Amino acid sequence: GGNAVPYALELIVSPAPQAPDVEDLTKCDDTDNNNTDNKAIFDLTIQDAVILEAMGLEPGDVTIHYFISEAFARAGAPRITNAATYQGTGEQVIWVRVEDPVSECFSVTSFTLHINKPLPLTTPSVLAICDNLEPMNDAKGTFDLTVKDDEILGPLGMGQGYTVTYYESNPKATPPPAAIANPQAYANTVNPKTLYVVVTSEEGCKSYTTLTIKVL
Repeated sequence: GGNAVPYALELIVSPAPQAPDVEDLTKCDDTDNNNTDNKAIFDLTIQDAVILEAMGLEPGDVTIHYFISEAFARAGAPRITNAATYQGTGEQVIWVRVEDPVSECFSVTSFTLHINKPLPLTTPSVLAICDNLEPMNDAKGTFDLTVKDDEILGPLGMGQGYTVTYYESNPKATPPPAAIANPQAYANTVNPKTLYVVVTSEEGCKSYTTLTIKVL
């Protein structure tokens, strides 16, 4: 009957951690020129510190995971397990789930992966000069390597802000060698000689070719 006793229900609403906006990530295509595959290895986890700082939190306060779709991010699975060495594709959207490990409340945000391409290069024709300086016929001469810049850059690269650099040894070596300091007056020591060429885009993407020089 009539003996109902009212009692209070206490509702606790835990606020979801609000994931901030994060900047996109940009890399150079990680294969050499003429084999650009629009893929590169990204460390997605560099966004962890950005997210924590924006939220005023310490590592461990929230769980941060990365996903290839919004649906996966909201479901919490399947996540990207190799987030520090993720092979991403140009213009791919990555989703982030930021979760409070206690309340399990979460929010999601996203960012895009961008891939800059190095300039495809063709190998330039041999740069030949005549041996008409004293001493004659010593197969040595002074070359202006920069006359090959436009041929190396090609119609797509000329005037687009690319830098052309010449090397005596392989620029991919560790530690990298110094570039030829004065490519407008390079004195050869060996004849013929194959030099290495690096073309760098304004975004810092590098492509490679070689240039053979010869004294006739």
